[in-house]
Amino acid sequence: MKLKFLSLGSGSSGNSYLLSDGRTSLLIDAGIGIRTMKSTLWRYGHALNNIHALLLTHDHGDHARTAGKLATRHKIPVYATHSTFQGIDNNPVIHPKVPYELRREVAVGNEFTLGAFTICVQQVSHDSWDCVSYTLSHEGRRFVIITDCGKLTEELCQEISQADYLVLESNHDEEMLRAGRYPEMLKRRILSPRGHLSNAACAQALSDYLSERCQHVWLCHLSRDNNRPEIAYSCAASALERFPDVQLTVLNRTEPMLFELDTE
Repeated sequence: MKLKFLSLGSGSSGNSYLLSDGRTSLLIDAGIGIRTMKSTLWRYGHALNNIHALLLTHDHGDHARTAGKLATRHKIPVYATHSTFQGIDNNPVIHPKVPYELRREVAVGNEFTLGAFTICVQQVSHDSWDCVSYTLSHEGRRFVIITDCGKLTEELCQEISQADYLVLESNHDEEMLRAGRYPEMLKRRILSPRGHLSNAACAQALSDYLSERCQHVWLCHLSRDNNRPEIAYSCAASALERFPDVQLTVLNRTEPMLFELDTE
């Protein structure tokens, strides 16, 4: 059975992804407007009423802005860590809040099942209340998403090494960031171990940990001001030279992109 991966948006203006096997449809993050989300899903043959669950990586608005609306209006259960729910409750951007009866708390290192998907949760270093990655296993294939990551831990590198499909942050070019117009405090935040993964760090991780089993890599959460798609692509492509069969795609910040994944 083919999986479908739909990126609805990937960047500081809003992040959301759909992974579906045709029976179970899962959203990962909900940082874009609900009208945009609804129309985009409809365009690609999905509906909000058919979403089985929302998985949140963390509580920042560009990843969780629409979580409360999805839960309240469409009765979609929301999966997140206890601290992420705390962050949502304290974030004025996110309104309404996720109803308590639709909250499903997950814990780092644990696994849970949704339909044919087995989902593993790992800690991610970021300056939010909490942040996690998700590995979604389906019929022996592993789909890994790591976003908003200041540094890669041993556990995350292990997930990368076992990925058949990998969505990995490639947020900024360090030279562009250091020479850019951002305030020094913001630059230090982005460059810190609780900030965002650079093109170089992303490429190094691909070079060091990716295995021959990987079929497709998507670069996510590119900065509008401190990166360019062609720069991120070139940097990652150089790290993938020993894997000529691996597909490499830079996800668009604001436009949807659909992919059918070969799971045979």
